[in-house]
Amino acid sequence: RPNIVWVMADDMGWGEVGLFPATSPHGRIATPHLDRFGSEGTVFRQAYAGYTVCAPSRTTLFTGRHSGHFRSAGLDGTRLPPSKGVGTLAEVL
Repeated sequence: RPNIVWVMADDMGWGEVGLFPATSPHGRIATPHLDRFGSEGTVFRQAYAGYTVCAPSRTTLFTGRHSGHFRSAGLDGTRLPPSKGVGTLAEVL
């Protein structure tokens, strides 16, 4: 059985987390716990976000579907109704 802990911080830009020094036009956010995770663990510096906002981005993560394919699966990107029969990452694991 896999042992995976996934931490997903929605709607945050690269320069907003304290661990990554950068100048963000949106300002800095105090993220001491994320900073600690990042300094003690593995950091993936190049990644793909499934969408620009939180709910569709999570739908992409959970289903493995690109957001451009939501409609063909009958999804709106904000919920995963059981009636749609869409497989999820949890089911695969």
